[in-house]
Amino acid sequence: MSAIAPTGGSGASQAAGAAQDASRALAAAGFDKDSFLKLLVAQLKMQNPLQPTDNDRFITQLTQFATLEQLQQLVTVAQREQKKDEASRAVALVGRVATYERDGSERSGRVLRVDLGGDEPTLVLEDGARIGLADVKAVAS
Repeated sequence: MSAIAPTGGSGASQAAGAAQDASRALAAAGFDKDSFLKLLVAQLKMQNPLQPTDNDRFITQLTQFATLEQLQQLVTVAQREQKKDEASRAVALVGRVATYERDGSERSGRVLRVDLGGDEPTLVLEDGARIGLADVKAVAS
């Protein structure tokens, strides 16, 4: 039997995790691109006409807005790539014997098919057991 790497080992997965963490931090603060745009418009409306906002400051704020929007797009792409990566790894296990732990004991079974309908791929074994990709401890041919 050969051991397999945990699900978080690929570069795409790590990038997705970092981008998701940043996006979650912004969301937790109640801050999204719409909030940022509303704040910027309000600032422009309320500025003193005799002392308008400094051009450098305004450009910095627009740059921050563009960066926020690109970060959100990056999160979406990274999540999509992570799902594709997990699906590919799961499909590669079809026909192989997967070892997993259930109820404190180690079990094995041949993978018949993969269910991609949920949040993560589910391996369906010969005996009807359904396990997540992350639950696989080892794989044999």
